[in-house]
Amino acid sequence: MEKFLFALKTWVENQLIQEGYDGIELDFILLTQRSHGDFTTHGAFSAAKKFKKSPVNIAQRICGHVQSFKGVKKAEVAGSGFVNITVEPCLWGLWTKEILENFQTYGQNPEKRISVNIEYVSANPTGPLHVGHGRCAVVGDVLANIMESAGYTVTREYYVNDAGNQISLLAKSVYSAYKTLLGYAQEDLQSYPGEYIQYIAQTLVEQEKDAWVHVPESVWEPYIGIFSVQHVMHLIQEDLKALNICHDVFTCERFLYQYGAINSVFSKLKEKGWVL
Repeated sequence: MEKFLFALKTWVENQLIQEGYDGIELDFILLTQRSHGDFTTHGAFSAAKKFKKSPVNIAQRICGHVQSFKGVKKAEVAGSGFVNITVEPCLWGLWTKEILENFQTYGQNPEKRISVNIEYVSANPTGPLHVGHGRCAVVGDVLANIMESAGYTVTREYYVNDAGNQISLLAKSVYSAYKTLLGYAQEDLQSYPGEYIQYIAQTLVEQEKDAWVHVPESVWEPYIGIFSVQHVMHLIQEDLKALNICHDVFTCERFLYQYGAINSVFSKLKEKGWVL
């Protein structure tokens, strides 16, 4: 399709140059109302100002040349200066065949040598994905695919929010279920609901036995927090895999704190006077 439209554009513009209409730029776009044709161009409007003629007059000249181009079934002036074009039906068959034969690369633009980072989904690792996360996952992945097709070098990032109070609550929820499974009285505390908590706690029992029962909270909480996040992220990644969504990078928030990256950025921003 692109080759046909480019050839049509080039040929019509050259014909207009020979008639003294140099510099007319024609762009052919798909019509949304197919009853009016397949493509349209509004190049007559900008040309009318340059050559001090009515848009309809310029459109009639464009229309005459378009009509004589091989593959065009009908061309007509519409409204105050549009040119609507209907192509021969056989062309749609050829274009469809071309798309099917090159469906993985059809329509892609040359590489722009511009890198972009798209961070999407990034659901808190405190529970499985829900429908809202699924919507964001699809939208983000489609955007990444579109930008890749447009020639950008795309990195797909998942930002893992594994620091803060929500991870502390996750650890306590799993720890409470863990102790209950080992026969200890269930503790009355705020916790995340869900069968996945029981699954993580059962896994902890199988792997660690009662190793964490008689240790201080300051010791078990960080360990069980990381242990729980890893299991939740496994559940999340399995769901994303089912949607055929794969991220290139998983960035853990706790590492940014652990290695001082956040403080380093703030210091640089303050040095430049960009933050108070």
